[in-house]
Amino acid sequence: MRRVILVLLGLLSLSACGGASHSSGTSTTHTTAANPEQTRLLSELRSALEDPASPLANVRDLDECIVQQAKRLPMAALRKLASGDASTSDTDPLTARCVAQGKGLNYVRGVVANVVAGKLKPPIPASFRNCVVAGVGALPPAQLAAALNQEGVGRHDYSQRLGRRLALACVKKPAIFRQWQKVWVAQIRSSLNGRHLPAAFVQCVLGKAGQVGATQLINLVQAGAAAETAYGEKLGRACRSSLSG
Repeated sequence: MRRVILVLLGLLSLSACGGASHSSGTSTTHTTAANPEQTRLLSELRSALEDPASPLANVRDLDECIVQQAKRLPMAALRKLASGDASTSDTDPLTARCVAQGKGLNYVRGVVANVVAGKLKPPIPASFRNCVVAGVGALPPAQLAAALNQEGVGRHDYSQRLGRRLALACVKKPAIFRQWQKVWVAQIRSSLNGRHLPAAFVQCVLGKAGQVGATQLINLVQAGAAAETAYGEKLGRACRSSLSG
């Protein structure tokens, strides 16, 4: 297996082409009343969100929520947002508040699922990929919102932990584990090919590799390539000892 890819739920960047598509929620200072400039800036923001080139063009409930949240921003932040200069640290917290309310939920889940599916390519079993993608589709609004908030301030650990939980839950399913086990053994077999090793030694290593349990496999996957290499060396020592005896 040489390095199983665990799911990382990537940050969501939903900015519209040619303009901003998020709003900032980092300030607690609110505008107290509408004024002509605010009205104009909100109109520009709405137009950017609903522009056909915007990825949010057809996600009207999220668009409307973002505009409503933008009404609470201080004018300096609103100007920055409407100009398209806002960064994810400005936009993600506001989008997170909308997602927490269930706005644009299917769209956001779909974006995350596409990111995940793109990372889980062969030899990773399709059943594992499908399981994780299905798990993304069931993520509650609060967890998605929390991931956005954390990504907005440059912290990726929450998304990584969330993705890892989804991945491990799938690996623990017997049918998916059996497929991973086949990948694991196949990769070890491939690493032994061409090394002119005794057939008995190769069969011994493959036999022991095939006995790895779900929990042990998960631990090895989590620990990374160095742990997998050390485990393979341990199998080799065990087989040399048993064959020499």
